[in-house]
Amino acid sequence: MCKTCGKNFNIANIHEEGLDLDPLLNDDCEKYGKPVSEGGCDLYQRSDDNEEVVKGRLEIYNKETAPLVDFYEKKGMVVNVKVTGGPKVMVPKVMEALNSA
Repeated sequence: MCKTCGKNFNIANIHEEGLDLDPLLNDDCEKYGKPVSEGGCDLYQRSDDNEEVVKGRLEIYNKETAPLVDFYEKKGMVVNVKVTGGPKVMVPKVMEALNSA
């Protein structure tokens, strides 16, 4: 997140095993890329953005949400889409998969 403008950023740059995820930078933030001394973004990691919290969230997901996949698969209401990129790549692919289902 940015202390200056309050917007979310993801600076991870992942390109491995058929997955291409460029950093998710806030394109509408005119302050990104400027030095903090000139009013630019002052990025920091949120306190809940750590391995322990993610593990806890995954436990809750596996306990409470994952069973819904089986429920809806049995009803023929699940469409599987392989993730190969970020939102700009995946939104059209997901929409196409949903529209052809």
